Amino acid sequence: MKLYGLKLLLIALLELIINANSFPQNTKSNKNIIDTIDIIHYDLNIDLVYLSSKSIKGVANIKFITKTSNITNITLNLLKLNVDSVQINNITTNFTYDDTIIKIPVNASLVNNDTNYVTIYYHGQPIKDASGWGGFYFTNDSSYAFNLGVGFMASPHSYGRVWFPCIDDFREKATYDFKIKVKNSNIAVCNGTLIDTYCSGNNTTTYHWRIKTPIPAYLASVAIGKYSIISDTYNGINNNIPIKLYVRPSDSINAINSFTNLKNIL
Repeated sequence: MKLYGLKLLLIALLELIINANSFPQNTKSNKNIIDTIDIIHYDLNIDLVYLSSKSIKGVANIKFITKTSNITNITLNLLKLNVDSVQINNITTNFTYDDTIIKIPVNASLVNNDTNYVTIYYHGQPIKDASGWGGFYFTNDSSYAFNLGVGFMASPHSYGRVWFPCIDDFREKATYDFKIKVKNSNIAVCNGTLIDTYCSGNNTTTYHWRIKTPIPAYLASVAIGKYSIISDTYNGINNNIPIKLYVRPSDSINAINSFTNLKNIL
């Protein structure tokens, strides 16, 4: 098993080296996007009720600040999903989408250092990376779904764009609210702190997570399934820090044994 894991790591590193030549073009393209706007916050509302459909339905409310007064369009990354409609500051607007880039024309009213909002309604079946590692996954029995934010054969390798519209670049960081709707029998887990859970009707529950520390899009994460929760507390210098491990029920004992050194690390 250890040799197999080492083999996978070496293959991954080789793929990173092979694909390195494609970095400059994509990095330059994303730099043009970053030079135009700065995304401050993502509010992601994702419907993952029917895992058997292997699809998602989402509304991304994106708060951004303009970096120049000469903006002709806003460009966002989204990979092979369907864009239903787009709004700028609550006004429906035209857009173009080529399965990779959403380009939204804007008017001259967007001035430098101004705060604005773009809302994207979208749906579809998110993809996996060609390497088999990275992207959005649904288990064969439709009991679990989760994302892996790095695609080894993708260029760039960051892979937030497979499940929400974003500036998918490690240099662009923002805070997040995740509102994930699932069946009552499932739990949704994301980055940050669980703010609330509330009934969404029709035997569904919405889990609201929030992360206040800005992170790049590829680190945004979600996992849905029938998890057991292992709870503990770490007595920190300034305050007590809650620990929660979300695991498959059959893995509970293994998880406890695997994380025996967690408090020492903290």
